[in-house]
Amino acid sequence: MSRLVFALLASAALAAKGACAQTCAGDAVRWPELSRPAASTGEGGGDAAVVAAVEDYSFLPPVRGALVNALAWHDYLVKTRGVPADRVVSLQGGEVTGQALREAAAKAASLAGSEGTLWFVFIGHGAPDAASQEGLLVGFDAPRSAAGVKARSLREKELLFALSQSRARAIVAVLDACFAGRDSGGREIVKGLQPLPRVQTRVAVDKRFAVLTAARTDQYAEPLPGASRPALSYLALGALRGWADAGGDRKVTAAKLHAYAAATLAAAVCDREQTPTLAGDGAAPLGRSAGEKGPQAAAKARPTAAAGRTGPKTSPERARDDAWQRLRLFLARPELDDEERKESAGAFLRSYGKTHQENPCLEDLVAALPGPLVIRLEREGLVRDPAVADMAPIPAGRSAMGSPRGVGETAEQPRHDVILEAFYIDRHEVTASQYRGFAEALGRPARAQPGWSGDDHPAVNVDWSDADEYCRWAGKRLPTEAEWERAARGGAGTRFSFGDDDSGLDEHAWHAGNAGKAAHPVGRKAPNQYGVFDMAGNAAEWTADWYDASYYENSPERGPQGPSSGEQRALRGGSWAQAANLARPAARGMADPADRGDQRGFRCAASRGRARKR
Repeated sequence: MSRLVFALLASAALAAKGACAQTCAGDAVRWPELSRPAASTGEGGGDAAVVAAVEDYSFLPPVRGALVNALAWHDYLVKTRGVPADRVVSLQGGEVTGQALREAAAKAASLAGSEGTLWFVFIGHGAPDAASQEGLLVGFDAPRSAAGVKARSLREKELLFALSQSRARAIVAVLDACFAGRDSGGREIVKGLQPLPRVQTRVAVDKRFAVLTAARTDQYAEPLPGASRPALSYLALGALRGWADAGGDRKVTAAKLHAYAAATLAAAVCDREQTPTLAGDGAAPLGRSAGEKGPQAAAKARPTAAAGRTGPKTSPERARDDAWQRLRLFLARPELDDEERKESAGAFLRSYGKTHQENPCLEDLVAALPGPLVIRLEREGLVRDPAVADMAPIPAGRSAMGSPRGVGETAEQPRHDVILEAFYIDRHEVTASQYRGFAEALGRPARAQPGWSGDDHPAVNVDWSDADEYCRWAGKRLPTEAEWERAARGGAGTRFSFGDDDSGLDEHAWHAGNAGKAAHPVGRKAPNQYGVFDMAGNAAEWTADWYDASYYENSPERGPQGPSSGEQRALRGGSWAQAANLARPAARGMADPADRGDQRGFRCAASRGRARKR
């Protein structure tokens, strides 16, 4: 993709989003030279390594800064990590041939101890091998032909096999190469190379591996903005020296290293995408941080609160919005695991703010993450905005509503699809303590709770007006039936959120078969896929809609709001005193809006952009 096309696509996306603009934060960053070794960690006594770099190829474009990065890696391994010098194989320039790389990998693999780490660092050109759908590490003497490049290179599969023969505890490969076969300007290094399909490095058979590459196979790699040195090997080394240790635990994992490199490039690169990839075990510990503080590119333009301000955006705001657009694309990649998503999201939140007031992109970020992962971010203090953290983001889209014929009651039929805008819903049922706080704030008596209730039990004995007034007081609203069912399904089209078989119900719901004649504290059962608790059982929940048993026969497809009037309000979710069958997401109940009972509670919802904590 040319720079012009990428810029036009990015501009269109930003205009459609209405929040982001292009900027370049990298030019403002002072990139340390890394010429002075970091403080010793002394943990590499059992390690072995290969460090190979080609700056000036015989026939292909140069890779500026490759040798400087390679020397810094050698110093880190020997002087900081303490790897014995005779276990570090260094290849530079004319020494880097496909055969030499193969032999060096095999030698280092034989030298690493069973408790050590095997390192392989390559800085140079990569190319695609369309026949095998894998990348090639290009030797210095590769000629200007596709066949010649393949003949003078080392296939990734061969490399990984050679490294896998080691008895090392962990194997780390940093491949600072662009497998698109392009130079730093995006031009083909050789005419006729076929771009790789989107494939993943195949290391699943050996869980010791963590393999990082410079960019996806549909991208190309450039030097860091403002620095003539390859980006991935530089940032990865900085991460090991301490730059990725934002949490201060002095431990560097593969996921932390990858997330730091990805977030830095997302903030620093402005006219294209360069997204480092990680294959293998993201949680794998790479070593102890050397404690060095390094550049945080995104933080160079940390914004101040901009709530309520009008007029043109400042450069910091543009930097934040640009970084979010790049992170959004990164998070959408299906091959990422939750640890990679968490580390990347955490880096963005640390740089740009953890509350909506500081960081208006926060709502979009949590909406792009799986619900359970947002809960982890909350618990680790990476999100501290109650307006978002207490609620689960439910994405916009189409979902099933109701039950097929022969399942459930006739009021659940016909089964049909609805299309909803994105919204938020409370992760937990409103508790007795929360409801009491509302009553005290308004100077009104709270509804009496049953003898089995406690502060963290669901608030029950509330009628529909009580629930509606609480949600309005909290800056929210009751969910519609359609919103409630979409949230309860957790994105699944099955009978329950966890599948069609009710054998897993006890893990997710309190019902008549397991509750012991009482509701239980909220959040004690497993959440669904959206990170929402107790949608099945515990307390049946009021919704905003009037109830009509035949409403589904004429329900609108887009954003149904229920009948315009009626005599009863819709209840959802079943309760602790009801049969397990009523805990299905599609099951419908009803009650007179003035009725109260110890089985009825509620939770609140909010439209996107309107979730605000009192």
